[in-house]
Amino acid sequence: MGYTRLVCMTTNSNDFHIKELDTLRFLAIAFVVVNHLGGKPQLYSASIVSHATSPIMACITSYLMYRSIKESNQIFSKLRRRVHSIVVPYFLWTFITYIFIQFSKLVMSICFDMGAFNINHSLPVWSLKEFFVNYVIHPNPGAFWYLQNLILILPFTYVIFYLVKPIWSIGLLIPVLISLYGYDLVPYFSSRFLPYYFFGAWMGAHYSSHIPSVPGNKYALLVFAIFLTSINEFVTPNWGGVTLIINFILQVGLFLLGVSLMRRFCDASIVKFFHSKLHISFYLHAAHSTVITVIQSVLMIGLMYFGADDPYLRLILPLIVFLATFRFIDVLATQMMLRTPNIYNLLSGQRRKK
Repeated sequence: MGYTRLVCMTTNSNDFHIKELDTLRFLAIAFVVVNHLGGKPQLYSASIVSHATSPIMACITSYLMYRSIKESNQIFSKLRRRVHSIVVPYFLWTFITYIFIQFSKLVMSICFDMGAFNINHSLPVWSLKEFFVNYVIHPNPGAFWYLQNLILILPFTYVIFYLVKPIWSIGLLIPVLISLYGYDLVPYFSSRFLPYYFFGAWMGAHYSSHIPSVPGNKYALLVFAIFLTSINEFVTPNWGGVTLIINFILQVGLFLLGVSLMRRFCDASIVKFFHSKLHISFYLHAAHSTVITVIQSVLMIGLMYFGADDPYLRLILPLIVFLATFRFIDVLATQMMLRTPNIYNLLSGQRRKK
């Protein structure tokens, strides 16, 4: 099977998007939503499905950025686009979240005497000043930590551009980064972000036309990807520095396998479905935590008033919450895209089509 067949979803090399990467990123975001279903232990226990979601997104984002930077004089225009595509939506979505939480706290405490919606990291008790401090300065702003890391890395774009230019640089950069994390010497940037961002940038600098495909039968690759994901769940921080090394190998492997699988299964109905939902990717990432909180709180009220404690019901609750969250955000984003395209573009960081 020739390379042309493998890249049936890939746009030309000068495009800002590569379809299999956008589709893989959407799939990773969907798993982020699944990962965040465990916020209400009163409802059910939901374990993390995959630790690889944020590393895969970091690889994709940096690859798409650095593949299009050939000279240093192109960096400023790229940063200007990033301000529009990430920085502005970040502040809009975090402020929307803050306003919603403050309002919901009031409604829930008055109507149900249940206190605030609890969406993690004590957001409901923040003042407006604390909101800005925590989302701009604090190194872990809850569900928005990944977007914050993407923003904080932007001032280092020039440095990263020169660091990843030598083909051999990845063999030095990754061990150094892993060693720094091993000694807890890296502030702000998550160990699930920075090494993978550098790897994606290096791939973009040296494989700008395409990411090499992993050879092999597509079904065998799918089984291998599931196997790696299963192994990844057994790697715990208790293993110390060894964990960082194993995580990097596993998650980079899953990234490369994911790209190859999106190419090889590009004609599959499920992949076409993912591709048809790319327009809600940013909304799904930015709004899912708040929507999950609303749905879970409604369920908690229902369970409280109706006394439903059926263990079989609790088994399907995570699926109900996920499908309801996905559907709500799908309808919201689609309707905004059709009815208020300028607001939709602003919140999703997309440039206005001319």
